[in-house]
Amino acid sequence: MKVSAPILFLLLATSSVNAMGLTDRAAKVFERACLSKQVLALGNGSEVGDGAVAVLHAGNIFARDEANGKTKGLVGQPTYNLGRSKKTGVFKCYIASKDLSAGDVTKRFNRLKRIAGQGSKPSYVGPAKFDDDTNRYIEGKRAEFESEGRKLLLELFFFQSDKGPVGALYLTLEHKVSQ
Repeated sequence: MKVSAPILFLLLATSSVNAMGLTDRAAKVFERACLSKQVLALGNGSEVGDGAVAVLHAGNIFARDEANGKTKGLVGQPTYNLGRSKKTGVFKCYIASKDLSAGDVTKRFNRLKRIAGQGSKPSYVGPAKFDDDTNRYIEGKRAEFESEGRKLLLELFFFQSDKGPVGALYLTLEHKVSQ
């Protein structure tokens, strides 16, 4: 009986840590990959090569964390595309999981918003929303930062997809490209 009580306590503590661990891991990977110096440096006058460096850096973080088991239960991907006019670059990055609830994804909103804003105040803070599907129910928070030649959108949201629940941390950064 003396041995079974500590084992039971250890099992309960481990399951509690694992449940909280997913939220913490999602926020940490998102912060390191999607809100890195390389990403946040993208702005008015950045070149396409800067976007490539940002996506490569974020991709390397995802790959390293996956190899170390830190992304178990999470999916994520950075992308960088040049607009049709070749004057705008768009960096997108997300971390998502079917096991993240609305409370989980919004728990770190203030910290991630501060990092994304780099000391500036957001031009908009409010509920998350789908710009392309306004009828779909979504819970979460959204912050937008705009400056000359740059728009950063940070969203932490939860919704019911066609395949089930999804919690996600999502970043979109549009910037004017230097010619």
